[in-house]
Amino acid sequence: MGRDGIKSSKVMAVIITSAYDIPYRRELIECLKAGVPGLKSVVQNINKKPTNVVMGAKDRILWGEPVIKDTLWDFTFNISARSFFQVNSVQAERLYGCALDYADLTGKETMTDIYCGTGTISLYMTKQAAKIYGIELAGPATEDAKKNAGLNSCANAEFIHGDAKDVLPDLLKAGIRTDVMLLDTPRAGCDEKALRAAAAAATKRIVYISCISASIARDLAYLTEKEYEILMPIVK
Repeated sequence: MGRDGIKSSKVMAVIITSAYDIPYRRELIECLKAGVPGLKSVVQNINKKPTNVVMGAKDRILWGEPVIKDTLWDFTFNISARSFFQVNSVQAERLYGCALDYADLTGKETMTDIYCGTGTISLYMTKQAAKIYGIELAGPATEDAKKNAGLNSCANAEFIHGDAKDVLPDLLKAGIRTDVMLLDTPRAGCDEKALRAAAAAATKRIVYISCISASIARDLAYLTEKEYEILMPIVK
């Protein structure tokens, strides 16, 4: 698989294997270097588990840089092999701009961004939020998000590695209340326990981004039971 920085024109090739050794590894790297314009990195991801999860927990840099960079708006982002980044930068900017509109921020709000990934939406929201907490279960993505906050001088963003079902109650216990919550969920939708924790946080407004209609329908049905009112998006 490949990670492609659309605006930076930098490319990372990710080779997923079930074994550590790769036959003819050097020859393979040379072929990739010769045939892939903009190639900056070749990474091996090792996944020995026979599941439907594509990538494993171990990465090995075979050649080049551990991350590539790309930009959204005037922000620069580090992208590693296992961190999520939208493949269509132009549409991502439109989507996140719509999310910002629905967040309806005044500059005084505290936000939480569930499934924050590399921090793309979180950092964009720092323009108008007083403070934003990004929560991400994937360790490499969380580390990228922390580096991206520093890279873009976003001092009002804090990224937490953990499961939202655990992190949200911990934030409440620490006296941190969420005014606006962002859910940018994977295809399966929001984890059931995380969704319960989100509702229990009594957030005034939830902005939900989804790529699968069935999962968002299921999750919105639960939220309406918790007395949330659904406002449908306006396509610009």
